[in-house]
Amino acid sequence: LSVSDIAFQTSLTFMLVVILFASHFYSILLTVIVAGLQLLLLILLPFIIPVFSISEMLRGPIPLHLVLSSMAILFAFYRGKIEQAQRNSLLESEARFKMVSDFIPNYAFSIRVQPDGVMKNEWVTDEFARITGYTLEDANSDVFSKLFHPDDLPQYLESIQETYRGHGGSGEYRIYTKSGELRWLRISRNVIWDKDENRLERYYGVAQDITAQKQSAS
Repeated sequence: LSVSDIAFQTSLTFMLVVILFASHFYSILLTVIVAGLQLLLLILLPFIIPVFSISEMLRGPIPLHLVLSSMAILFAFYRGKIEQAQRNSLLESEARFKMVSDFIPNYAFSIRVQPDGVMKNEWVTDEFARITGYTLEDANSDVFSKLFHPDDLPQYLESIQETYRGHGGSGEYRIYTKSGELRWLRISRNVIWDKDENRLERYYGVAQDITAQKQSAS
């Protein structure tokens, strides 16, 4: 840097690119820290390399740095606002869906599938407990082996395998509630497929209590 103006300009440009890069991928706090450290370096540069005077730095590099870094920080700030608004909108949408589901005689659910194939119950509406007699905590355990009628359990497990292969659908199954009552459920599922990893990311659906329909038909 002490012998070449071109090297100095190239280094300054690189420093500004780092700020712009940080503003796209990191938080506003980290972007401010990066910009502040680079500004400090520009201020100290005349003391490190005497060939550059502080007046020369104030006439060119420092103002340019301040302008571009301010733009980058502003961009990072508004990007954070937009992302937060999107997250809030998604949470509100899920909350409305769950609230509506709690007022109908069905229970809704969402299952996330981890990369190793293990299923994790993301949420299930309160109607699950009213229909089956099992608690919401039971839904996270192996309660389904006890819930489904032994003759219908293989069909249910096969439908889960089809879901793993990326196929939605519906089926009707007999269940035993916790109190021993025999009931019928129609379970419908939709899948979300991760195309990049070529696997099932999650599935969600609704279980409808159709006991009254089955009893009236028999």
